[in-house]
This record gives sequence, structure tokens and C-alpha cells, in this order.
Amino acid sequence: MRPKLLEIEGLQSFRELQRIDFETLGETGLFGIFGPTGSGKSTVLDAITFALYGKVKRAGGTLGILNANEDTLKVRFVFEILREGSRKAYRIDRTYQRKKGSDHACEPKIARLIEISAGGEIPVCDKPSEVGNTVRELLGLSHDDFTRAVVLPQGSFQEFLMLGNAERRSMLERIFYLEEYGRRLQDKLSRKLGQLKSRLDTLKGELAAYADATDEALSEAGAEWKAAQAEQTRLETELSQLEPRYREAGEVFQLMMEQARAEQALKQHQLKQELFAQQRRKLDLAEKADSLLELIQSTRDLTENQIQLQALLKQGADQLAAAGQKRDKDRNLYEDFRKQAASEQPRLGSLRTRLEEALGVMGGIRGLTEKKEEAATSLEKLRAEYARVHRDIGAATAEAERMEQELETLSRKADTLKVSPEFRAQLQEGLRLEGLFELLAVKKEAADRARQALDILTAGQEELAGKMRDLKAEQERAEADMESRREEQARALKELEGQNALLLSLTLKPGQPCPVCGSDQHPRPAASSGTADVPLRKQEAEAAQQAFKAAEAAFRQAETRCLLAEKEGITLAGRILESTRELALKTREFEAALQKLPEAFQHPELPEAFQHPELPEAFQYPELQGRPGACVADEIKRLAEQDQQLKEVEKQILHHQTAIRDRRLQLDQWKEKRAEVESQGMKVRTELGQHIELLADKARKIKELLEISELPAEDVSDPLAGLPGEEDVQEEIRRTIQKLQNGHDETENRYQAMQEAEKQYGALAAEQSGLQTRLGMVSLNREAQETLLIKRLAEKGFSDAAAAERAILSASEQQALKTQLEDHQKQGMDLHARLEAVQGRLQGRRIGPEEWESLQQQYQNASRERDESMSRSGAAKNRFELLTARHARWTALTADFQQQNHRQGLFDQIQKLLKAELRKDNSFIDFIAEERLRYIAARASETLGVMTRFKYALELDADAGFIIRDNANGGIHRSVTTLSGGETFLTSLALALALSEQIQLKGQSPLEFFFLDEGFGTLDNQLLDNVVDSLERLSSRQRVIGLISHVPELRNRIARRLIVTPPTGRGDGSVVQIEKA
Repeated sequence: MRPKLLEIEGLQSFRELQRIDFETLGETGLFGIFGPTGSGKSTVLDAITFALYGKVKRAGGTLGILNANEDTLKVRFVFEILREGSRKAYRIDRTYQRKKGSDHACEPKIARLIEISAGGEIPVCDKPSEVGNTVRELLGLSHDDFTRAVVLPQGSFQEFLMLGNAERRSMLERIFYLEEYGRRLQDKLSRKLGQLKSRLDTLKGELAAYADATDEALSEAGAEWKAAQAEQTRLETELSQLEPRYREAGEVFQLMMEQARAEQALKQHQLKQELFAQQRRKLDLAEKADSLLELIQSTRDLTENQIQLQALLKQGADQLAAAGQKRDKDRNLYEDFRKQAASEQPRLGSLRTRLEEALGVMGGIRGLTEKKEEAATSLEKLRAEYARVHRDIGAATAEAERMEQELETLSRKADTLKVSPEFRAQLQEGLRLEGLFELLAVKKEAADRARQALDILTAGQEELAGKMRDLKAEQERAEADMESRREEQARALKELEGQNALLLSLTLKPGQPCPVCGSDQHPRPAASSGTADVPLRKQEAEAAQQAFKAAEAAFRQAETRCLLAEKEGITLAGRILESTRELALKTREFEAALQKLPEAFQHPELPEAFQHPELPEAFQYPELQGRPGACVADEIKRLAEQDQQLKEVEKQILHHQTAIRDRRLQLDQWKEKRAEVESQGMKVRTELGQHIELLADKARKIKELLEISELPAEDVSDPLAGLPGEEDVQEEIRRTIQKLQNGHDETENRYQAMQEAEKQYGALAAEQSGLQTRLGMVSLNREAQETLLIKRLAEKGFSDAAAAERAILSASEQQALKTQLEDHQKQGMDLHARLEAVQGRLQGRRIGPEEWESLQQQYQNASRERDESMSRSGAAKNRFELLTARHARWTALTADFQQQNHRQGLFDQIQKLLKAELRKDNSFIDFIAEERLRYIAARASETLGVMTRFKYALELDADAGFIIRDNANGGIHRSVTTLSGGETFLTSLALALALSEQIQLKGQSPLEFFFLDEGFGTLDNQLLDNVVDSLERLSSRQRVIGLISHVPELRNRIARRLIVTPPTGRGDGSVVQIEKA
């Protein structure tokens, strides 16, 4: 530890804050603290110890250390510690304040230890006790050790130099804490001897408790265990010999019980056979009914269609009769009205003509001329109308002739589309063959499925055979492994027995009975070239036993898997047998269905033929000759297309008939109109001729009258004089014309009504004709379908369609029945396979209940005896193991007792050595003190040689007393009492420095300074110079020496000085100041 900075405030004679820089004071390695007596020189040392340990040695603690004029004491101390080659700086702050009501006591207020590093200040602790403890840990010195190492009082060491051996030993014991090697060591040794004696007494008591765990007792327990093991082995052998018989008998008995259960289950299964046979028949009928469902529905649809068509025909016949009556009525009305109009029209026309003639006469010659012209124009128009109507009649006639030709063509086409009854019967036969082909396809598919199932089961049987081979190989390997493990177990047990015999032979003594056989003669004891290692052999035997059990378990598992595989093989064989039967049944059904076909279809390649059913040439109908490859299905399709074409042709025929009828009606109208036009033209020509004749006659008459009477023209211009007025004539003409027009319109309406009735009647007749044709086709198809249905129902075993419909089941119901039947069948197969497997495993072996019960009793007795022997063997083993553990404890206690007894002897010898031959308690302290004193004397002699320039040397005599070797006088030895005062000071100073160094060696870090508080007043100037020179040579940067003195001559010799000024009468405290020479 090296001081760096000290701050004092309020401590003893110091009041104001004083700073002491030890870095500056220790620059030369030697410095002095000077001042008059009472100035406070020693207070500097007190401040350091107070900062470090919180107390002052001179004050006996902290009592009275506070300045009388201050209430607060503050000390700050900064120092460095060298540890493990690195330095660390610390700062201690302590603040105390006066206790209330006390003049001398003070108490801590602040106490903290801080580590100063490059990164900043790190608090270490902040409590007074913690600071002191941490300082002791850092320095490795207590407060007393530190004060002895830092402050060396010279008077004490001079006294130490002059003391006798007893006083010197006491002082060394006090300074170097040698008490621990004196009385303390004796006390420790006594306590240790007491502990050993107590331990030996305890061991004796424990050994008494383990008196039954001796070597003889352990040997006897081992013999008992071995005998119990032999008995267990014998009983296990007997049990193992009985166990195969017991297992076989148990297996046979269990198989017999299993056989009985299987037979009972099979019997119960057979009791349900009739119920499931009914379910099978129900399912078969449902499957057959499913194949007829479409045909039944088709027949029902055709019947309903026929009924609907018949109802439509009846309704149409009624409508046609009503339309015929209406047509005849309208025709009669038209004829009557036309005749009436024809009879009225000439009269009205004549009347109109006469009226017009009269009007014309009345109109005069101009009127007659205009009439003539109009008549001529009308005649031309009638001629043009006649020509147009004549052309329309020709075109209508040609269109009617074309339509009649098309109608004839369509009729011939319809005749060609009609099917003959023979051909339709042949087609029905084709439909029947097609149904047989479908049945063959279903049967072949069922046979294929059965064959595929058989193939799958056969493949599974082959795979199971491979698996059986693998399991057999695995069983053989497991059995071989089990036998190998059995041999290893036997070998390990044999070796263990040999080791036990060897261990037992080691305990045999001549004349003593053997614990196994009881003989006192041991002619051939077990011998071995090695050492007995029973635990190892035992561990190997147990490992071999575990391995054997594992191998045996693996063998049992492999055997079980083989038995399960065999059972699975038996079950699979039963399923293969059942599948073979199923395939044979499906094949027979297929052949039966094949026999239903005509011989021409029964050829070996039928399975391929009916998948693509082409009729052979022998079964091609005449209508199908010349169409190779045609089949019934194609022909039926073609017939359906022909029926559709026939319906279209019939529609076209009906359309053409209607069109021809319309054309004929139109032609009749045109013909009538032509006749009317011709009649009107004749009338116009007649009237025109009459008018011309009349006009000529009138003109002739007028001319005659004019010629005869020579009347004026105006007189003859009114030939109708005396007749009614012109307006009346014109009104009568209008009424006559209106009557003519009304008659014409009514005739036209009657004609249109007649035509409409004719058209409606024709449409109804055509519709009736189409319905009649469709009814014929539907009836024909229904008869064919009913014939086929009756045949198919008979083939399927149904009396009628209602029976087939009652047999129909839903898909879910069929699937449920199939599942039940398959489960029942599988259950039966499993039961048969199970029974066959049990019978196969029994192989004719039988055992009675009495025999099995007797064998069980034997096995149970053997097992019980074996278990009892195992219990006895286990108990013997436990006793042996417990005794082995107790024997180990006995052995350990015996060894411990011997060791502790040996240690007691050693401690007795140490106690004797400590007391030596004089039987004193301080002999060892004298030895240590003498050795420490010799080392101190050697170090002090080196220092004394430096200070006296090797004139003197310090040594020890034979009685460990100090003597001086005077090298200047030939190396003679002198007593220390012959030294002068200065020589005594130098020798004491050298001795003090050596002793301080020894004290410092007790610490964890070196104390790199110390203070020598000594009055140097006894030295003369020359000797003082020698002392200072020696101290300067001894000091260095690593070892700073501080001198505390009031001698002025010493102050002048030291380069670095701390001057302490005492307090003044004005109340100032001590003041410090550093001086440099």
C-alpha cells in the first residue's frame, strides 16, 4: 500500500482542512515530518489509521479525537495497492460528528470506500463496519498489525535487543502472534486428541453393532444362499421339465374349448341359414326385377299411350261427326241460297235493265250512246277478266295435278315405310336375342369378377406364403438366438458358481467343517489362476439371464406371429375355396344362359361375340339381306327412324291433301267466277245488242217520225214522256242494285262458311287418320312389348308385372342385403376356417378334464415349490447382500478405527515432540521464535552493514542471544552490552527495520512505506550523518521512509520535509507545509 493524498479537518490539533501530498513527499524515497513537541506530527499517522480502520490507537478508539473547538471531523485518504502486478487506487472518506450531550465522544456520519479507475469512480461500500472489513481484506493486516508495521518505536527495539531469552521470546510471541504456536497449538492438539478419543469410542460402539458382519458370518450366509440357489435350480429344472407337458396340455385343452365354441358358433350360424336363404332369394328376385323394370315401365307407357290415343280418336270422331254435320248444313244453306239468288238475280237484272233502259230512253240519245260505250268498255273488261280467270284456272289445275302426283309419291313412300307383320315378329325375336345377349354379358361379368377375386386371393395366398417363409426363418433365428443365450446363461452361471466356490475355498481352514458339505477335510478345494471376482461374474450372469429372457420373448413373439400367419393362411384358403365355388357357380350360370341361345349363337368365341353382337348370316332377315354387319339393334334403330319418317310423310300427305283441297275449292270458285263472267258477258252482249237494236229502232222511228211528221228535234227528244219521273226510276235502280249486291254478298258469306266447314272437317279427318295410324303403331308395339314382358317375366320367374314390381328393392336396400349376405357368408367361412384351423392344430390330440385338472395341480404345486424356493433363495440372497453391505461397513469401520488409532498415536507423538524432553509447553514456540529471530538477525545484519559500511554484523550465539561481530577488529564477537550509545541505536534501528519488514510480509499487498518515530537526539553529528546516509541508501521509489523528529540537524539533512506548525493561542489549528531542499 502506498499513500498518495491525505486531508485532515477537525482531528485532534487540526481544525481547518489540511492537505498532505505524499506523491511530492516521497519523490526521493525519504522524507521527514518535523515540528515542535505537541505540534501534531503523530496526528498525521493517527489520521491515516483513522481513515483506514476508523479508530486511533493512542486514543483507544475514537474517544477524544475530535478537536475541542469543532463539532465535525473529516478525513480523506487516497492510496494505491499493488496486487498481482497491477495497481488500483482507492479513496476513503470518513466524517464524524460530536454526540449530543457529550464533550469527548463522537459518532460516524459518513464512511465510504470508492475505487478510482480510468472510467470514473466506483462505490465499493458505504458503511463504517463494511469499510473497515474491506480495508482488512485489501491490505491483509489488522489495525494492530498496521500500526506495528508503519510506526516503529525505537525504545522498544533497544529494549528487545538487550532482553534475555525468556523476555525476548515473550515479545516475539506478542509481536508475531506466536501464541497460535504455543498455548493455542497445545489447546488445538488437546482438542484433536479428545476428538480422536471420542471418535475411537464411537467406532468401538459401531463395531459392536456390526459384530454379526464378520468374515465368518459372511461366509456362512454365502453358503446358505448357494444351497438355496441349488434348491431353486433343481425345482426350476423340474418345473421346466413339466412345463412343456403343461403348456401342450393347456394348448390342447384351450384348442378343445375353442373347437367347442367354434362348433357351437357354426351351429348357430347354420340355424340362420334358412333366413339368409330367404334374403338371398329376395335379393335375386330384386336383381331380376331390376332388369325388368325398364321393360315394365315401357309396356305401361305404351298402354297409357294407347289409351290416350283411343280417347283422342273417340273425341276426334265426335268432333269429326259434328264438323261433317256442320259442313253438310253449310253446304245445303249455300246451295239453297245460291239457287234462290240465281232465280232472283235474272229477274232483278231484268228489272234493273228495264229500269236502266227506261232511264236511258229517258236520258235520250246521249245516254244511249254513253251506255253503248260503257257496255263496250265493260265487255272488254269482262273479256280481260275472263282471260285472267282462265289463266288462273289453268295454273290451279296444274298445281292441283302436281300436288296429286306428290300425294301419290308420298303414299307410295308411306307404303314402303310400313313394316310387315312377319318382319316385325322377326324384330321381336331379335329383341329377345338382344336380351339374352345382355344376360350373357351380365353373367360373364359376374364370372370375370369371381375370377378376379380368385386371382386376388391366390396372389394374397402366395404373398402370405412368402410371409410365412420369412416368419419361419425369423422364428428359427429367434430360436437359435434363444439357445445361444441359454448356453451363455449356463456358462455365466457356471462361472459364477466357480467364483463362489473359489471364494468359499479361500475361507476354508484345515480342521474346520465346510459350510456346504460339513466335511473337515478339504482334499481338492477350488483353485484359480486369477483372483475371485464374484460381483463381476454375478453381473455377467444377470446380464446373460436378461439377454436370455429377451431372446425367449423374441422367440415367443415370432412363434405367435407364425401361428397368426398360419391362421390367416387357413382363413385365406377357406376364402379361396369359397371363391372357387363362386366361380364355378357363375360359370354354370353363364353356360345355362348360353344354352338358351339358338345353336348358331353357341360358338366358343361367344364371350367376344356378344360383346360386339353381330348377327350371323343364318339369322339375317330377308329385309336385311345385302347389309352385311347389320344387327338387331341397328335394325330397330332404323325402324324407329322409318317410323319417324313415316310420321313426317303422313304430315306432308295431310298438308298436301289440305292444300289440294284448298286449291280445288279455289279452282271451283274461279270456275264459278268464270261462268259468272261469261254469263255477265253474254248478258252485256245481249243487252248491248238490244240497246243497239233499240237505239236503231228508235233512231229509225225518230227518223221516220222526223221524216214523216217533220217535228222539231226537241219534240222528239223525250220519248218517255208520260212515264214516272227520273228520280224515282233512279231510286228504284239503286234499290235493285242493292238487292243484287246483298244477294251476292250473302252468297259469298255462305260460300266462305261452307269452305271453312270443309277445311275444318278435312283437318279433323286428317288428324283422325294420323291418330289412327299412331294407334296402330302403338298397339303393335304394346303387343310386342307385352309379349316380350310376359316372356321375360316367365324367364325371371314372375307371374305378372305386379309380382316383379313387388320384388323391386332400392339400391340401398339391395346393398344392405348384399352386405348382410356377404357378412353371413364371410362369417360362415371364418367359422369353418376357424374350426379347421383348430382341428389342424389339434391334430387328433385330446385331453380329459380330469387329466388336465391333475396336470394343472402338479404344475401349480411345482410352481409353488419353485416360488417358495425362489423366496428362500431371495431371502438368502438379501441376507447375504445385507450382510455383505454390513460386512463392507464393518470393514470400513475397522479400517477407520485402525486409521484413527494410528492418528491418535501420531498426535501423541506430536504432543511429545512439542513438549520435547523437558516437558514444557513452550518448546515449539522457542523453536519458531529462534528461527524467526535468526532470519531477522540476518536481515538486520545486512542493514547494519550498509549503515556501518560493513564494520559490524549482528548474529546469534548458541543460546539464541544477540552478539556483534566486529569486522574491523578481525571479526571477533562482542556482546551487545559493550556497544556505545550510537552503536546501540544503529543496531536497534537495523533490527527495527528488519522486524518491520517481517511484519509487512504478513499482508496481502506490500506496505511500500513506514514511519520511524524516534528521537535522534542521542546521536552526534557524525553518527547522524551515517544514519541519514544509510536511510537514504535503504529508501527508494518502492520503499518510502518517513522520519518523525524534532532534531534540527536531521531536518537539514532531508530533502523533502513536512513542516507541522502547532496551534496558536488565537484558536488556529495545526498547519502543514511541504518543503523541498
